[in-house]
Amino acid sequence: MVDADIRTSQLRIDNDSIGLVQWKGDYNHSDGQLNFDVAADNSLANFTAKGSVGLSDSNRVVNASTDLNNTSISLLNKYLGDYVSELTGTATGHLDVTGTTDKPSFRGSVKVQDIGMKVNYLGTYYKIPLLHVHHMDDNLIEMKPFTLIDKFNNRAVVNGFIQHQNFYDMVFEFDVQSNKFLFLDTGPTDNDLYYGTVLSQGRVYFTGPLDNLELRVLARPLKGTHFFLPLSDSKDIGKHDYIRFRQYGKVVEETKKKSDIKLNVKMDIAANPDAQIDVILNASTNDVISANGTGNLAINVNLEGDFTMYGNYTINTGTYNFSFQRLASWKFDIDKNSTITWNGDPGEAIVNITAKYSLPKVNLYNLSTAASMGGTTTTDDKLATRSERVDILLYLRQSLTQPNITYEIVLPDVGSMAYESGVASRLKEINSNQNQALYQISYLLATDNSSRRTAAPMWPSPVRTVWDRR
Repeated sequence: MVDADIRTSQLRIDNDSIGLVQWKGDYNHSDGQLNFDVAADNSLANFTAKGSVGLSDSNRVVNASTDLNNTSISLLNKYLGDYVSELTGTATGHLDVTGTTDKPSFRGSVKVQDIGMKVNYLGTYYKIPLLHVHHMDDNLIEMKPFTLIDKFNNRAVVNGFIQHQNFYDMVFEFDVQSNKFLFLDTGPTDNDLYYGTVLSQGRVYFTGPLDNLELRVLARPLKGTHFFLPLSDSKDIGKHDYIRFRQYGKVVEETKKKSDIKLNVKMDIAANPDAQIDVILNASTNDVISANGTGNLAINVNLEGDFTMYGNYTINTGTYNFSFQRLASWKFDIDKNSTITWNGDPGEAIVNITAKYSLPKVNLYNLSTAASMGGTTTTDDKLATRSERVDILLYLRQSLTQPNITYEIVLPDVGSMAYESGVASRLKEINSNQNQALYQISYLLATDNSSRRTAAPMWPSPVRTVWDRR
């Protein structure tokens, strides 16, 4: 028989200080039974626990109880940190533990107050005023409906329970619903596959066993939603060896042994014009399609990095930040009803986009037949003496990351007058040859001084073109 009466003043568990703890107990070698009586009265840990536990091969019987009195749950950060971090809150309640160490049986009720936590995968920080686990037995953990509060003080109602077999083979069944709630709040350093802010009306289901968990989000985005899809490194989009996320103030790349816990995330988004979607084609040149539109989008991703996306997105309004030869970029307006269609790999989406850039005043003299032949215009060719609006059109077709781009220059305001002028034939000649069209467009964009140009070009000496801008 071994007796012990120990008092510790700076007990630490996983580098967290528990504080003052009083230990009393004895151990009987003959039957392998440990009797204990533990008490802690500290700001972090305020609890009592007493009972007995068998530690030998022939004796594994457990008979114990514990009372929690505003005990901090922050100690759980160590064990839940891959999925939930910044965990705070206090627990009060009573638990009885019987059965064996191989098959423990829990009974009791616990209230956890003032919970704060960050869901790492979603980047969202939530508060829970009260979580009441009102029933616990060998097969079921039940809790009363509770409230989640996001950083904007929007509220969601959560219902759910956990099925288990003596705390093995756990199966989760939870659903979250709200008319307005923050379901995603990540940045480019949090996730290589997608990021952004998703504020929406919707419902979330968190279901399944630990080896096949599913987080399903059904969302109708609301104003304030901004979703980013970075496709710069398209060859790696469909499959990543890991998902990178921020944890404890630093970026962690998961290279450790794979966990038995499997999480599949499925997001069904009913996109509408309240939500803005940015498709980043090339981050280094800032080539971005930014759009508001409609469509049903399905995004599937797991912790192994498998990433697929499905759905047809019809653009209502949008812009294409077009970078030319890495020298400068211009913001083209995307035509309404342009589309992006995803059928799996996000980088292999099919696009049907028309984008336009307008130049308000361009001298049309050099488009006349006379100018192309080295002569002078006549008074009969009135259009050739005017300055008119010129539209540059880009047509993006086929693959999203490597689209087939064609160019066209049009005069939207001249009407039938163009047919009476040499301008029409000259313009047709330019548009029929993509090299000529691109050559003329490059000069027009190089000499554009509007605010829609996002960087000053570094062009060589002006080239001679058929365009002469005033």
